[in-house]
Amino acid sequence: MSSNVILPPPFYDDLGKSAKDLFSKGYNYDTVKLNVTTKVPTGAKFEFGGTSYIDSGKVLGTFQATHRTPKYGINNTSRWETNNMMRNETSCDLLKGAKFSIENTYSLIQTSYDKTWKLRAQYGNNYLALRTDADFKTSTGYTPLISSSGILQYGGYFLGLQSKFDTKDSKLKSLNMGVGYNSKEFAIHGKMSDQELYNCHIYHQVNPFLETGVEFSCSKENNDPKFGICCKYTWDRDTAVRAKVNNSSQIGLSFAHKLRDGITITLSALINGKNFNQGGHKIGLGIEFEPYCSHASSCFVK
Repeated sequence: MSSNVILPPPFYDDLGKSAKDLFSKGYNYDTVKLNVTTKVPTGAKFEFGGTSYIDSGKVLGTFQATHRTPKYGINNTSRWETNNMMRNETSCDLLKGAKFSIENTYSLIQTSYDKTWKLRAQYGNNYLALRTDADFKTSTGYTPLISSSGILQYGGYFLGLQSKFDTKDSKLKSLNMGVGYNSKEFAIHGKMSDQELYNCHIYHQVNPFLETGVEFSCSKENNDPKFGICCKYTWDRDTAVRAKVNNSSQIGLSFAHKLRDGITITLSALINGKNFNQGGHKIGLGIEFEPYCSHASSCFVK
């Protein structure tokens, strides 16, 4: 562990992210997905996506445009979905480690749908990760819900707090705490939410090819703890295999392979181990197209 690299502290909302990504990325049960990404030298990126849900037969399409202006530290993202939902986000890097963003979500056709706005200010360095969000909704008369969090880290070990205050009712809605250790090869993050819900995520990079993760959660309200383990093995630069299992005997499998530069296919399956003969298993397919250039640094602005 002497060669382990200590990372800057994560923001509170990102606690356990390394392990969560192992459990979620690469698995797309009950869906057939197609994603196409293209970039232009001006710094703009366009993403087209389509998802077909196998059981329900519903189809959802998305279009997202992102434009970055590194010179001024300004990024803008707009996302449209075929259910006529719009999301816009603009962020600005004020100075090193500091960032301010504004985000709004609304429906183009449903006037009854809540219009939401989120203002976010955050600052992070090698020892601190501070973030404050203000959420505004039409249903609350644009009276904000304030969420503030902070994490203090030293030598990889950290302690974090998060609070949520409802200004409409002048009431503290939530008080949460997180502790753990954070590094590149090993991380353990634990959270306690309102003294009722407890979560723990463990991530370990065993070697450059093998990553493992563990998650555990329990609640005071019910005696039903949840436990799961997962792993990802990078066979070579083009192939990755993933597997996971939980205490409900649900087994997830995923196989991703780069057919050629710019084209990746992902196959995944969810197996119900408790009732294997009764069926109920799910499969998924994902295809990703992304532009490729042998001299990427000169082709696109990143």
